[in-house]
Amino acid sequence: MRHFLLIQMLLVISCTNIKHQPDEIFQFQTQKVARSKNGVVTTAHPLATQAAVEILTAGGNAMDAAAAAAFTLSVVEPSMSGIGGRAQIIIYNPADGVHGIDATTQAPSYYKFDDTLGVEYGYQTIAVPGVVKGLTDGLQNYGTLPLAQVMNPAIAYANNGYKLLPGEALRQRSVNEFLKEFAGTRQYYLDEDSLTYDAGKLIIQQDLGKVLKAISENGPEVFYQGWIAEAMVKDVSDNGGFLTLESLKNYRSEKSHIVHGSYRGYSIKALWLPAYGAITIEALQILEQLQVNMKEDRERGLAIYHAVESAYLDKEEQKTLDDAQRFTSKSWAKKRALET
Repeated sequence: MRHFLLIQMLLVISCTNIKHQPDEIFQFQTQKVARSKNGVVTTAHPLATQAAVEILTAGGNAMDAAAAAAFTLSVVEPSMSGIGGRAQIIIYNPADGVHGIDATTQAPSYYKFDDTLGVEYGYQTIAVPGVVKGLTDGLQNYGTLPLAQVMNPAIAYANNGYKLLPGEALRQRSVNEFLKEFAGTRQYYLDEDSLTYDAGKLIIQQDLGKVLKAISENGPEVFYQGWIAEAMVKDVSDNGGFLTLESLKNYRSEKSHIVHGSYRGYSIKALWLPAYGAITIEALQILEQLQVNMKEDRERGLAIYHAVESAYLDKEEQKTLDDAQRFTSKSWAKKRALET
């Protein structure tokens, strides 16, 4: 299982083997193709990739490595990933096939839809987070290493710091005005002039390190029932949100439904809602229809565009498993291909 467990996540994990020091990470180089005989890690951040590589080197499997990368991303790339969000995980093990974990956010028990009409961000939009439960459930069921070992890289980056990369700095700068609105975001993401930090700034997050350390030592219970839960609920409720201790305590990750398809002889398995696995399969199967007799790069590029565009026409129509079966069928792909 250790060598064959494969995993893909919504907070999908880019990649090269780069050293730990922040200065060297900040001055990373790119290459067109990376190859390995012993496995590949791909994440959105060099430090997350390095965390996963360390876990694999220590004897962990893909689930261990993916969780290490995900927790690290929550530290080094907070605009895109975080323990306050959701996760969808698909796992393949040759011994017993494909499995999925749905750890999406859930509406709090006292959430009032009518009271939040027109509210697009802020405390009233905060739901019950699923990342911590999804990752720890994945580790419990499919991992091989202790939670504390898997989380060590993330904790180290939170406590010791990391250099802010240009992309993350740009994303934070784009929401500077929103970050000014809340005491928490002002404290952690803005300088004394109420501006976001520039690329290259050493970021230290000791409060986040304390939270991650507590999870690593006590498991998800401290996040959903302990002092972390109490702190989250107090902050959210003091600012007009709906998060409750009851909602956190009752949170459970769910087993995901797996959707199936194929592309040019390759079998594809993906996650049904709330992931867009069916739409991904549909796009590939439409592309398969459009690529017949195509030889030029321009034709292939246009085919990819039209396949994705056509598949996305159905994204709002995904409601039942009957829809999943229809959108992943070859007959539906042929129909959409003829319409492009």
